[in-house]
Amino acid sequence: MLCLNCGKETKNTSFCCSKCRKEFILNQKRNKKRFCIACGKELPKKKKNYYCKECETKHFFDKNYKRIIKLKAIEYKGGKCAICGYDKTLFALTFHHVNPKNKKFNISNFSKIDKGMVWERVKHELDKCILVCNNCHCEINSELITDEMIAETIGEKNFIKLYNTK
Repeated sequence: MLCLNCGKETKNTSFCCSKCRKEFILNQKRNKKRFCIACGKELPKKKKNYYCKECETKHFFDKNYKRIIKLKAIEYKGGKCAICGYDKTLFALTFHHVNPKNKKFNISNFSKIDKGMVWERVKHELDKCILVCNNCHCEINSELITDEMIAETIGEKNFIKLYNTK
């Protein structure tokens, strides 16, 4: 794929860098012509967003795909915070790698997970994590909740298993 702004080769994106993306959008505003940021097709003047009809459908699907995977992952990990039991909204739940050294990818950042990734691979990464709410996750990262406290909450055997999973 080629960058829509400068024409350089890119991997799976429409732009080679954020600078090109910004220049492309600025040029659209100056020229009063708008182009889809995914494929480069000219957009009708009345179109307010940055995608043509075909790309907009794909973009919407991608957002839903990520949400479906997150729902499945949350269900797989018990559906509530392992520490405090919070379960009101999936947007406030995240996955904490018990041993960051064994982390292959960030589960909550589904933009890096392509559709070809098999659920088994996601599940394997989830086996290294605990499901926590944002508040508990912040407390873990600021060391207000220690590994010992996590082990106490989820059980010593489960903690050791999570910690040693590679």
